[in-house]
Amino acid sequence: MRHSTARSTLRTAALAALSLARCASEADTAPPTPAGNGDGGCVGVACVRVGQCRPGEASAQFRTMRPLPTSVLPSARVPVEVTYTNCSGVDWTREGFALLPTDPEVGLAWGVRRVALPVDVPQGAEVTFRFELQAPLTAGNFTLQWAVERERVERYQEPTPAAPVIVQTPADCSEAGAPVRFRTQIAPPDFIATGDTVRARVTFANCTPAPLTRGDGWTLVSRADPDTTWGTREVPLPNEVPAGAEVSFDLVMRAPTTPGRYPWAWQVAQRGTPVGEASPTLRPTVLTPADCDRAGPAARAVRQETPPGTVDPNQSITASVTWANCGDRAWGDSVHLDAAAPAVHGQWGVDTVDLPLPVGPGFQIDVPFRARAPGAPGRYTWRWGLYDGARTIPDAAQAYDITVRCIPQCAGRQCGGDSCGGSCGSCSDGYTCDGSRCQAPDRPSCNELQWWNSYITYEHISSGWHDTDLGIAAGTRVQLRHTSRLERTGVYGWGYMPEFTDLVTGARFRLLHLKPQNQWATDVGRVYPAGYVVGLSGGNTYDTGYPRYSTGSHLCVQTLRTYRSAFPSGRDACR
Repeated sequence: MRHSTARSTLRTAALAALSLARCASEADTAPPTPAGNGDGGCVGVACVRVGQCRPGEASAQFRTMRPLPTSVLPSARVPVEVTYTNCSGVDWTREGFALLPTDPEVGLAWGVRRVALPVDVPQGAEVTFRFELQAPLTAGNFTLQWAVERERVERYQEPTPAAPVIVQTPADCSEAGAPVRFRTQIAPPDFIATGDTVRARVTFANCTPAPLTRGDGWTLVSRADPDTTWGTREVPLPNEVPAGAEVSFDLVMRAPTTPGRYPWAWQVAQRGTPVGEASPTLRPTVLTPADCDRAGPAARAVRQETPPGTVDPNQSITASVTWANCGDRAWGDSVHLDAAAPAVHGQWGVDTVDLPLPVGPGFQIDVPFRARAPGAPGRYTWRWGLYDGARTIPDAAQAYDITVRCIPQCAGRQCGGDSCGGSCGSCSDGYTCDGSRCQAPDRPSCNELQWWNSYITYEHISSGWHDTDLGIAAGTRVQLRHTSRLERTGVYGWGYMPEFTDLVTGARFRLLHLKPQNQWATDVGRVYPAGYVVGLSGGNTYDTGYPRYSTGSHLCVQTLRTYRSAFPSGRDACR
C-alpha cells in the first residue's frame, strides 16, 4: 500500500511540473535531433504538457500531426511532428513505450524504425514527438502511419491518419530545354473499339524552378482536335510535383463512337495554357468490334448494301460491303476490295477499292464505293471480295444478278431501229431511211432550175478537170441532180466551191463561182438528197471580187470525166 501511494505521489508531482513548464514549452521548442536514430526530437518536458482524455475512447488518443508533403524527391528530408495524449491508465516510460510505424518495412525505407519518448509521460499528459524522415532512394508510393506501442506487448489505439506520400522519379534537367518536358508514355492500343474505355499513362518532367501544384492551376490537357475527342479535355494533377521531379498521369478515357483515326496527344498546362513539350501525336484507329466467336474464315463478309435489280447502262451505283477481320494480323495498305468470281474485274467500272482504315484482328470495317453499270444491255453478276495484293482472302460477299436494261435510242432519229429491237419510225411519200433520217426520193425539185439542161458557153481542161461554163444567171439557186456526198468545201479566189460525189452515177464534180456568202452544204461526209440547194450562182465581178478571172453571169461545173458523160442533158422527173 505504501508503494502504490508513493507512485501516485510521483505522478502528481510530475503533472505539477508539467503545468509549471507549459508556458515555456509553448514558447521555447527544442531543435530536432538528426533523423535515423529515432531518439526523440524534443528535450525533456518541452515536449510534454497537461492533456485531456476523452472518456471511453482510445488509450493513445491522437491529437495533431504536421501535414506531410504529398510528393518528394528521393533522399528528401521530411520533418514530422505528432502529438498524442496518454489515456492508457499507465505511465509511458522511455524504456517500455515508443512511437513506431504501423508498417515496419515503410519505416525502415524512410530511415526510422522507432521514435523514443522525449521523457516519461504520465497518464493524462500530452506528448509531442518531433523527428525527421529521409525519403527512399527509389521512387514509389508510400503510406506513412504511426502509433504508440508498448514495445513487444501491444499497439495502442488510435494510429495517426494514413498519409500517402509519393517519392517522385528525379528528372534530368541538366541540359537546357523546355520548362516541362515529355518523358515516356504507355500508349493506347493501335486498335480500339468504338466507345470503349481507354487506359494509358503519360510522364512529364518538371524542369521549372518551382513545384507544380493544383493551386497554381497546373493540369494535363488534351492536344487532340477537338480536345474532347477522347471524352475529356483536362486531367487534374495527381499530386504536387517538386522542381526536378517527374509526374505520371494515369489516363482513363472514352473512345469516340464513330470509326476513324483520331489524334492522341497530351501536354501539361497552367490555367489552360500549354507549357513546354507535348507528348508525340499518335493516331489510334477506332473501329466497330466484330463477332468472331463462331467458326469461319479469317475475312468475313458481314453485310452489304443490296444493289438494285435493274439499272440503266452506265448508271452510277452507290454500294457498301462490311468486312470482319477474324484473323491474327492487321489489314493494311495491301488489302483492297475488287470484283470476285464470277464477276469480272472492271466490268462495274471499279478498279480496286482501298480500305478506308487499317483493320485490326477482331474488328470490322465498312467499305463504301461507287460503281458504274456496263454500257451494253444484259445480265451481269455483282459480287465482291477482298484481296491481299493479288491473293484472294476468303470469303466473298453474296452474289447478285443485275439486269442492265436496253434504253431505246431515238434522239435525233426519224426512222430506223431503236437499238433495242424496236423502231424509231418509218418514212412515207417515197422517202427512204438512211438508218436514222428520212431521205427524199432521188429526184430534183421541180421548183428549181435543172441547170444540166442549160447551154454551154465555154469548155476547157484545167489541172485534169473538165471545166464547163453554163449560161446561168447570177443568183440562181443551184440544186443537186442526184443524191450526193460532200467530199470537200471551202472558199477560193473565185467564190464558194463545194465538191461532191454523185451516188447515182459515181461522178465526181465541183460547183464553182458560187456566192461565198451563201454556203448551204458544209458538212463534209454528209449525204445530201437530190434537189438540195447548195448555194447561189455568181459569175460577175461583184460576187467574186476577182474581175480578171471571172466575168459575166454563169455557173462553172468541173468534172473528172467529160461534162455530158457526168451530166447528160434531159428533163428529169421532179418532185
